Amino acid sequence: MIRVVHLSALAALILSVTGCAAVQKGQPVDRINGLVSSVVDGVEKPVAIATVKLSIEGNEELIGVGTTTFAGTFFIDRLSNRLTQQEARLLRDQEYVIEIQAPEHFLMKQRFTFGKGAEDWIFILDSKTADLGTDDSLMPPTGPSNRLTFGGSVRRGK
Repeated sequence: MIRVVHLSALAALILSVTGCAAVQKGQPVDRINGLVSSVVDGVEKPVAIATVKLSIEGNEELIGVGTTTFAGTFFIDRLSNRLTQQEARLLRDQEYVIEIQAPEHFLMKQRFTFGKGAEDWIFILDSKTADLGTDDSLMPPTGPSNRLTFGGSVRRGK
C-alpha cells in the first residue's frame, strides 16, 4: 500500500525545525518539502538516502532530483531541462509525478498537484520483506566456485 499525505500544521512545524522549510524572506518560494518514511514494526521511521525524481505529468524533459537526508527530508525547488541543461522554477497548478527509490523499499510512483508556495508532503514507502526460511536449496554453494571476482576500471579525470 502506498500513501501520500498532505502534512498537518504539526508535521509542517517538524519539517521547519529540521531545516526543510523555506527560509528566504521577502519573496514567495515555490518548492516541495518532503518527508520520506516507512513503517517498521509499527513505528514510522525516516528513510535516509532515498533518490527522489520529480517531473511534470506528460513532460519527461523537465526533471527535479533530490536525495533524502538522514532525517528523511528533501526539497526540490528547481527543474532542469535534460536537453538544454537550463533550470526553471516549479510550475504552479501542475500535476507532477514523483518517483522515490530507496534500498529495501518498493519503488513509489505517485501523482499529485502542486499549487504554489512551499508545500509540505509526506511520502510513506512500503518495505520489502523476505523470509527465506531454512530451505538449504536457497543457500549459495561453498567452495572455490563461490569466490568473488572484481572487474571494471578506475581512471583519474582530466
